[in-house]
Amino acid sequence: MELIGVDLHSDNFFVVRTRSTASGVVRTEARYTLAEEDLDSFLRSLKKEDYLLVEATTNAFWFYGRVRPFVRGCFILNVNAVKFSGNKTDRIDARRLLDILSYYIHVRGVEQMPTVYVPRPEVAQLRSLLSTYRLGKKIENQLKNRIYSLVRQAGVAIAKRSLFTAPGWKRVTTVLPEESAIQVRLLFRQLKESRKTTAAVRDAVVSLGAQVFPEELSLLLTIPGFGVLAAVVLLADIDTVSRFSSAKKFCAYLRTAPRIRESNNTTHLGGVSKQSRSMTCTILTQSVIHFKKAGPHFADFYQRIRAGKSSGKARMALIRKMLVAAYFMLKRRQQFSWTDPEVQLRKNSRIPREIERARRNYEAAKESSRVA
Repeated sequence: MELIGVDLHSDNFFVVRTRSTASGVVRTEARYTLAEEDLDSFLRSLKKEDYLLVEATTNAFWFYGRVRPFVRGCFILNVNAVKFSGNKTDRIDARRLLDILSYYIHVRGVEQMPTVYVPRPEVAQLRSLLSTYRLGKKIENQLKNRIYSLVRQAGVAIAKRSLFTAPGWKRVTTVLPEESAIQVRLLFRQLKESRKTTAAVRDAVVSLGAQVFPEELSLLLTIPGFGVLAAVVLLADIDTVSRFSSAKKFCAYLRTAPRIRESNNTTHLGGVSKQSRSMTCTILTQSVIHFKKAGPHFADFYQRIRAGKSSGKARMALIRKMLVAAYFMLKRRQQFSWTDPEVQLRKNSRIPREIERARRNYEAAKESSRVA
């Protein structure tokens, strides 16, 4: 058996190995490129009883997928949970990874190692699409802000919401000075293309999510305020609910549970963890108004929390409460208890059409990209 530490880069990786022999422990070091021939040479050197540790980086999931079939255990280290100090070189980093791997293999137990969860390939693809979707929405907001800034600089009084409607656009283009109007027209053109691209990515998310999580999706869509996109985001973030032994760990992973410091009779609540998935919390913030009306239990809870907390903390508490409900729904394969039958009936007739439309649009976008 060999223990292997890998310091991975964008075009190469440095490897440190140790193995026990009759004469003692033997350590070897080597550098490989990520060219296919060199990578294959490294893979052929691996054995089924080996363990390998690589730190989390941009291409770590890809590297994991290539290496995992050849070894007994392959792990991606959560670098946020481990603090390194001192000099830093590729050789030193690989040796540190090897030392960590050896410690957890021989002392603590491999299940205690701070690793990054590796999702299924289709879930990893969904997460990648959602990152692109988030980037598209960010670009849209930046373009809108710049357009609104130019309009205000020109002294045109118009509400931001009205500016991005057909009447508002028509009014602005007729009163803006020519210098500002040129910029605004170009930015509007860019905004239009950005919206088109973001919509195509959203269709891809909905289409793929409906294929990967058909049963889970049908359960979450019984919650008021959960649309297809919000449900897919939640499911892509967690991959599978069986990973979590409690609702508290489930909520902490989704950045909705605060840190707790407790001693004797004193309890201090801190901020949420920044080392986990964030998009679920972001997108569910838009659904708080529906969560308040989801049932008497949630309405009473929000009013009680709101009486002594800020509106932001009350919203976060309500989102966390709804995520606890989602956790037990997914665990027990049960629908939401306070679903309005009439509302759910309309939702059930609309959702399949939305998914089918997204699938057709996604297929058309894929064909268009091939032609382009």
